[in-house]
Amino acid sequence: MSESSNAANANADASADATATTAAAPQQRTHRRMNPWVSFVGRRLVRTVVALWVIVTVAFVVLRFSGGDPVRNALGATASPELVAQRRATLGLNKPLPVQYAQYIAGLFHGDLGISIISGRSVSEIVATRLPWTVALALAAFVVILVFSIPIGMAMAVHTQGDRHRGSELVFTGITGFFGNIPDYLVAVILVSVLAVNLKLFPVAGANSAASFVLPVTALSISSICMLSRIARIQTFHTLNDDYVRTARGKRLSPMRIYWRHVMPNMVSTIMVLAGNTLAQIMTGTVLIEQVFNWPGMGTAFTTAITSRDYGIVQGLALVYGFLVLLITFLVDVVVALLERRSTMLETA
Repeated sequence: MSESSNAANANADASADATATTAAAPQQRTHRRMNPWVSFVGRRLVRTVVALWVIVTVAFVVLRFSGGDPVRNALGATASPELVAQRRATLGLNKPLPVQYAQYIAGLFHGDLGISIISGRSVSEIVATRLPWTVALALAAFVVILVFSIPIGMAMAVHTQGDRHRGSELVFTGITGFFGNIPDYLVAVILVSVLAVNLKLFPVAGANSAASFVLPVTALSISSICMLSRIARIQTFHTLNDDYVRTARGKRLSPMRIYWRHVMPNMVSTIMVLAGNTLAQIMTGTVLIEQVFNWPGMGTAFTTAITSRDYGIVQGLALVYGFLVLLITFLVDVVVALLERRSTMLETA
């Protein structure tokens, strides 16, 4: 009886352990099978926040250690000591650095980007007035780049596939290589000189009409169109050699249906990454272009603040540019991951 009772108890314990193990297994599997989107977006968000913090800290340090007294540099050597002291007190520059940094970070959370050292005007007010013009210019150039570069690249890939039309390929690579390496600033100066000053076809400067967009958008677009069309051509080459494209041709589908229904969708992720990088470059590239065309955007205010040593405006606008670039990069990563759910991006990013 004792042995039978012990055996029964052992079996009961084993059964209980097995039941507990079975009950715990789904929880473990559930933990292992947790949606990767949470960790993916979390990692990307942490990277973005850390990068933004670095930009904020660098901007803070550069303003305080830019060489000499930033208030004296901005107001000039003839400014009275009383005015300099008053402006330093207004900016909080007479407080210890840790206190300044803490107040600076706290102000950013409340939308306070600082004030102009010279005029005392709020940088947030400057951004609110000028940012829409910069965004409008960048988006217009971005649309033009996508509309021209992708079709041109795809058309050249189809036209030169299989080592056909070598002459056309050489002309294409030569032209895109040449114009793609000309700085946007130089293109802008040439356009103003030829089309605005000499031929008087477009306004020289300002943003008074739709025609005012033509020259700055063109200056921002030419280099990117050349580079992106070359990449689109190479990517189309690779896609045209894939098995599913050969299968579509075997079904005697029309060329246009093959290109737009089979080739184009499989290039979307690559195009999105390139487009995102291009948009980020355009946002920063508007700084010099706006100066050439006297565009009422942040770029003009940024360069003017640099030349006048108004580091309060420089600091605030640099933060806005950095935030826009980081935001674009973050959104592109998320969109690409959405488009390629089966990629290794979510697991390895």
